[in-house]
Amino acid sequence: MSPLVADLRYLLPWQFYPIILGAYIALHVTPLYSICAVCGRAWDISPLTEQQLGGLLTWIPTAMMSVVGVLVVLHHMLHDPEAMTTRAQPAAGTATGAPA
Repeated sequence: MSPLVADLRYLLPWQFYPIILGAYIALHVTPLYSICAVCGRAWDISPLTEQQLGGLLTWIPTAMMSVVGVLVVLHHMLHDPEAMTTRAQPAAGTATGAPA
């Protein structure tokens, strides 16, 4: 298996967790945390509105960054045929390479 395909194998499953969690929080019709109704509020918004905003902040930016990671790997797969077969070897004398 190519190293980049292995990278995709690790990136793709993790992409869905923040999407599912953020969508669940943002689209829920009642407040999930009853303690929010008891605590003092910094702004004059309802606990449900605050929950929906938090769900959107969990959902959209994290999903966007996951997609960017997958697109970077796909770009390297399509434009660098050598990267499909080998990974770059560390130079001798570096922290991960053999001593010179």
